[in-house]
Amino acid sequence: MRMVIAVVFSLVFIAVGGLFALADVTPNPVSQHWLAAAHATVEVKTWAFKTLIVICANSVTGFPKLQVTLIFILATWLAYVHVRWQPYYFQWMNHTRAGLYSMTAFVALMLNINGWWEHTLQHDTSLDLASKAARSATHAKLLSDLAVKLLPVALGLGAGVSWLRLNIAVKRALAKFRALGPVDAEAIPGLRDIHKFLDPYEVEIIARCCRCWVDYEDKELDKEPLKLAELVIKAGLARFPQSAHMVLVYVNFLGSVVDSRQACSSQLQAAKNLDPNLLDRCGAAARRCLAWCC
Repeated sequence: MRMVIAVVFSLVFIAVGGLFALADVTPNPVSQHWLAAAHATVEVKTWAFKTLIVICANSVTGFPKLQVTLIFILATWLAYVHVRWQPYYFQWMNHTRAGLYSMTAFVALMLNINGWWEHTLQHDTSLDLASKAARSATHAKLLSDLAVKLLPVALGLGAGVSWLRLNIAVKRALAKFRALGPVDAEAIPGLRDIHKFLDPYEVEIIARCCRCWVDYEDKELDKEPLKLAELVIKAGLARFPQSAHMVLVYVNFLGSVVDSRQACSSQLQAAKNLDPNLLDRCGAAARRCLAWCC
């Protein structure tokens, strides 16, 4: 009976945590909140990976090699999704999260090395039990000391890779659009091929160039980057015309940056007609809630 109660409450906790992660989206591209995220995709994946790590740590104890390998893979993937998708509007928040999860991945790597080494040691028939115990303790202490001393390196490496990934991608893309000069998107032939975006999430990352304030306290935006961001988004729309997420990026830009409620409403309906997934539906709901509150 106690086991049933524990399982039920665990499932409830996982479900509630997943719902909180699903709702963690800020449909305002110029939000000044430090933890504002453009979409909930990374938070949902993060919650799923963390849940799986806990399950592996507590439920796969009978298979130590499999356990440490799964934990390492999940921890590494946890760092990767933050480097790849850069969910937060503030760059430094993305780099900080990437660095922190890189530390987790590094500790998981040390755990993985120790687990496999321990397995090899225990199957070494040339050593007696006392020798095995002594070597095991020495090796475990060595890896623990190494992990503690190299944690700052892992933090810096993860943050550095995140910074390079973001800045190289943004600079390369924006250089192509700036080279076009002050021109309307409709007048550009082959708009969809100016830059080969990987996906709509990449378009949204590049379009964050609009986050340039003349006066940060008064929330007054610089007009020139706004035009550049709009051109980037329209190129993304031309490249991904059937993507509901891409349309939602444009909706958020129209609603919070351009402040065109009528265009925002019509584009929101267009996104609804493109059969959005659950994450995009939550993003659309957050956009509607923001419109009602304003």
